Amino acid sequence: MGLVRQFARLLFPSTMNATQSEIQIRNSYSRSKHLCQDKYMVTDQCLVVDNYDNVLTTASKKECHYKGGLLHRAFSLFLFRETQPSSGSLELLMQQRSASKITFPLLWTNSCCSHPCLNYAGETNETGAVGVKLAARRKVRFLGQIDPLFDVVSCFRSHMNLGLTLTSAWLLTTYTS
Repeated sequence: MGLVRQFARLLFPSTMNATQSEIQIRNSYSRSKHLCQDKYMVTDQCLVVDNYDNVLTTASKKECHYKGGLLHRAFSLFLFRETQPSSGSLELLMQQRSASKITFPLLWTNSCCSHPCLNYAGETNETGAVGVKLAARRKVRFLGQIDPLFDVVSCFRSHMNLGLTLTSAWLLTTYTS
């Protein structure tokens, strides 16, 4: 088992150990009860990639996440802060996903997840993962969690198959005060 998956199992056991039927029940409930995500599922154009994270085309979030989905670029942001200045002790900001989310509603997860999309300026820029970083800033601004001018201190890529969706996920780590 890869290091990223082991880390994810430790952080998000309810997500990583959910059976396919549990995930489908959660998603079915979310889709029928809360429809506010529908607009973004159709309008946001994700970057469909090959196994090496090379962009092949674009597809809606819906196309990327339903019926086996398409391998697409995503990011997962882990936001840490020091508990006391210069203490070396860190806290991870976690959030509970909205009930209206199509994937994994109401589960506790990392600080922020989303996708770089074609329809947002600069998010297709691949130089130094600039597009992924811009997408992370956009999403953090949307969630109102922190100043969107944070700096990403580490960034690496991992393929994930979470049962409903295949992602080529960039895992971003950053610190804030």
